[in-house]
Amino acid sequence: MDAPATAAAALPDHIAAHWHGLAILPLAVAVESLRFAGRRMMAHAHYLSDMANCHTLTEAAEAQSSFAQETLNDYRMEAGTMMSEIRTALANGDAPAP
Repeated sequence: MDAPATAAAALPDHIAAHWHGLAILPLAVAVESLRFAGRRMMAHAHYLSDMANCHTLTEAAEAQSSFAQETLNDYRMEAGTMMSEIRTALANGDAPAP
C-alpha cells in the first residue's frame, strides 16, 4: 500500500468523512457550474435564433424581454441549487453525485 493510502486509512472515520466532503466540494461546484454555463449558452443560442426570426421591433423587444426574464429566473434557481449542494456536502461530509 502506498503512503497516501496508508495515511488516509489511519484517519478516524469522522475526520476522513469531513476531509472527503471538503475535497469533493470544489469538484461538485465545478460540475454544477459547467452544467449551468452549458444551459445558459444553449438559452443564449435560442435567443439569438429568436431575434433572427423577428420581423418587427415589437417582436424583437418581446424576445429580448423574455430572454432577460428567463435569465434572471435561471440565475435565481441556480443560486438555490448551488447552496443546496453545498449544504448537503457539508452536512453529510460528502458531495452530491454529479
